[in-house]
Amino acid sequence: MTTVSHSLPPRFTSGEGPFTHFSIPPDLEGFSIDSIRVLWNGNFNQFGVTEATFDVHVFAGGENPGAEIWTGQYTATSNDINPNFHILDTSLEPELGNLVGDFWLWFELTDIQADRLWPEPIFSNRLWGADHHYEYDGFNIVDANADWFIRVVGNATLGPGLTPPTDLTADLDQETGQVTLNWEFEGGGPGETEELIYDNDVATGFYTFNGSTMATHMSPAGPCQVLTLKYYTGGVGAFNAEVYGWTGPLPDTELLHSEAVTSVDEDWLEVDVSTADIMFDGDFTVGFGSINAIAALGFDENLNNGRSFDFSNNSWSAWTEAYLIRAVVQYTDGMIAELTPIPVEPRRAVGEKVRIPNLNPQPAPADNELDDFIEFIVYRNGDELGRTTQTTFVDELTQEGEYTYTVTAWYDEGESWPAGPVVVNYELSVEENAVSGLPAQWGIESVYPNPFNPAVNVMIAVPEISNVRVEIVNILGQRVSVLNSGKLNAGYHRITWNADNYPSGLYFLNVTSDTGYNGVEKLMFVK
Repeated sequence: MTTVSHSLPPRFTSGEGPFTHFSIPPDLEGFSIDSIRVLWNGNFNQFGVTEATFDVHVFAGGENPGAEIWTGQYTATSNDINPNFHILDTSLEPELGNLVGDFWLWFELTDIQADRLWPEPIFSNRLWGADHHYEYDGFNIVDANADWFIRVVGNATLGPGLTPPTDLTADLDQETGQVTLNWEFEGGGPGETEELIYDNDVATGFYTFNGSTMATHMSPAGPCQVLTLKYYTGGVGAFNAEVYGWTGPLPDTELLHSEAVTSVDEDWLEVDVSTADIMFDGDFTVGFGSINAIAALGFDENLNNGRSFDFSNNSWSAWTEAYLIRAVVQYTDGMIAELTPIPVEPRRAVGEKVRIPNLNPQPAPADNELDDFIEFIVYRNGDELGRTTQTTFVDELTQEGEYTYTVTAWYDEGESWPAGPVVVNYELSVEENAVSGLPAQWGIESVYPNPFNPAVNVMIAVPEISNVRVEIVNILGQRVSVLNSGKLNAGYHRITWNADNYPSGLYFLNVTSDTGYNGVEKLMFVK
């Protein structure tokens, strides 16, 4: 969608305000509004406005607003004073429970004139109301050409739509700041089948790569058995259907399954591997082993899904165009059969990768009626934190505070409703915070645990307000991470370094200040 930028953002006088149409997705049977959130800007620097009072109205209706079903009063502070979303709790309002159909929300300004709401670029796959934002004065509705910073949070009554994760829990380790999230998910439950699809059903051309393998990285939702390998091919010739493991960030080099098959011309070929007992408890890779210049693999030059790889000269490398390779898996009860590398003949001499254009690219005739699960999205305080295909996620907190987590399931048709929220409150222990008095001298008071995996906690004594730089250096003297670069008040400061994305080995903690202090401590990271 396109967001219109205003040279002078819209301002509302008393009796006017932003008006938003919220479209309830068709897979929901009802929706209960638990809270209404808004970010309001009084344009403090220009007008000096710090507070405004609104009457908040909720109307029933479809394309046009209907009868008013609820109203309440709300006072918002300018984001120059409070940069966070204001939350109007409506969880106890019976009129807003189990709404059916679309609804409209109007913030009617009641007390001042020099104010406005920020326009916002909306992620249309996550927030309702995209392209449905208006201005309203109680009589006339005008297209706002902007997306208001207004959100609605609540509980949905699900119809036959996208299955969300459930039973989200958060386990906080107060000593390390590590938060372990766990949840349940029925979308990939035992016995269910799923087709793993990472293409757009369009082949803009074909590749042959004699003596090499073209492959796609697969991410199932949990432990599974691979039932079918699918390839969109061109020409009629022989190739090898191959399966590899996944070690990240590249596929494994050991071939776990291979069988000779014959391609079809410009159609999907299905290879039944259900009797091969191919089992995985994580990601894996499906390859097209090219052995001639006849059998070719379809690709989409307009899509880089980050999952295409080539195996040539005994090493993997990433490719920037999506290969049309899929896999059908069946989720199991968790039992995993270990696959051992199979003996393979020495590879033939590697030829050049040959590009064969498709002069009339059409959607590939694939039958995909599934709401295919892709991955989970983890949020912390409303912001995306990470993505995973597993039903667990670990976060590392480095600052005290209250943190709220939710998790959604991402499908090829969009994002489910969230599990949660769950809230954790991270505080330094009494022993860490209650060191008597101010430190008399500089020092690295403690490093624990050491050796560590994957996080280490450092306590630094700062006797006077100073500019302090805390950094991690590897054994080659290369700086790999800066943990602090700026002013610290006098006192004891706890800093955490998470080395999860770094190789194991010896590192050095360097602490320097503008007072001349220079402290060094060895750190041993052991995976």
